[in-house]
Amino acid sequence: MGTNVKAIGLRIRREREKVKITREQLAEAIDMSVYYVGQIERGERQMSVPTLIKVCRLFRVSADYILFGEYTPRKDILMLLDDCTPEQIDFVNGFLRQLIPHLK
Repeated sequence: MGTNVKAIGLRIRREREKVKITREQLAEAIDMSVYYVGQIERGERQMSVPTLIKVCRLFRVSADYILFGEYTPRKDILMLLDDCTPEQIDFVNGFLRQLIPHLK
């Protein structure tokens, strides 16, 4: 089974549009040319692993989602916590411990 670069490009474009940044802003954020970003979004080029990591971190989505279209909420939650301070993580942890029993 081959890599579906068109679907990958479409997911990247959708994420870019969701956060309302231009192709130029995306290119600058991931240190690539606008032309190269356009090729990726159109599915004409594949990106390197380091570029994929930059895209995932910028949009706060998992590589599974970008590559395969699989949404994994647990991974997304963990990615959101990556930029938090230990105090913020403790706050979120306490909040979830109180909230989750009420969801059952």
